[in-house]
Amino acid sequence: MNTNKFLLVAILAMLVPAVSHSQYIINDKDGWTNMRKGPNAKASVVGKVYKHQVFLPQRGCDDEMDGEPVIYDDNWLAVDVGSDAKKRLKGYIFKNNIIDIMEFPAIENEVSYNEKNDVSTTTAKKGNITVTMETRPNENRRFGRENRLTAIINGKRTAIKPYIDLEDFSLFVGYDGALYLGLYSKDIIDERMVAWYSIVNGNITFQGSWYTGVC
Repeated sequence: MNTNKFLLVAILAMLVPAVSHSQYIINDKDGWTNMRKGPNAKASVVGKVYKHQVFLPQRGCDDEMDGEPVIYDDNWLAVDVGSDAKKRLKGYIFKNNIIDIMEFPAIENEVSYNEKNDVSTTTAKKGNITVTMETRPNENRRFGRENRLTAIINGKRTAIKPYIDLEDFSLFVGYDGALYLGLYSKDIIDERMVAWYSIVNGNITFQGSWYTGVC
């Protein structure tokens, strides 16, 4: 690998946020908020969204929600919530009760390269939690590279399933010591996938994966 090229990539990885779209958690003192069938406080409640659950807004092309037209409102956000894409709750959440994860501080990724093994390592660390992505030659293909993601939490190493064609990640520090791990795929014609995990009290939980970008 060209050393100058690698250094440039490493610097950009540390300075440029890996993602620019919005992803939310609730910001409610009760620890939960209602999801409603319509964008108003009198609409029926379809479910509750709890602290540390990650969710994304509906994209512009997703113009239906359970067969009904999506309503875009200044005070309410149309979202779907859940780790299983086929069983997600869909509805509206009052915008005052949510916060964009991008408003939290992101831990700076550190990048290193082992020239002998042709392996680059991207690491983010917060206290006793370390997330590492190794980019190495793909063992199952003659050409190409693969990314492997692991987390060390309280000394225990865990392999993280990315659910997407992983290219990059960011680790954000939320309220009450909670961490939010965002995984990002390659851009394909202004389209990419994201997957999110929460790390709370030493437990890592898959929150879901979504398509993002231009429809």
